[in-house]
Amino acid sequence: MSDVPKPPPLLGALLRVPLDYAYERVIAALHAEGFTDVVAAHLAVLRYPGPSSGRRPVQLAADANLSRQAMNYLLGQLQSLGYIERRPDEDDGRGQRVYATERGEDLITAGRARCRHAHGRASRGRGHA
Repeated sequence: MSDVPKPPPLLGALLRVPLDYAYERVIAALHAEGFTDVVAAHLAVLRYPGPSSGRRPVQLAADANLSRQAMNYLLGQLQSLGYIERRPDEDDGRGQRVYATERGEDLITAGRARCRHAHGRASRGRGHA
């Protein structure tokens, strides 16, 4: 062990702190509303514009900056939990589109409401109403 001081965190690490805090708050609120099976990683799929209007998995992956494999893993979890369903793409029979189920729409609505609430609190703290 050495006594070399640890360098301060870089800007990217510091910027993640409020984002991680926001995710924790959103997940806690969703759990309180009964969505106890949702984890922070699922938010990457559900964030705007999300699967509400029927999007291809590759589009969702690009929006979330995830690999197609990682997105398909999350989609599989959300499908088994009943939040999304995959249907054949009517424009391209080889592909699929992802749609939120009724339960998924309820989850998205609750998550977005929590985000709007957090945005309002943060804006008031910075002088923006």
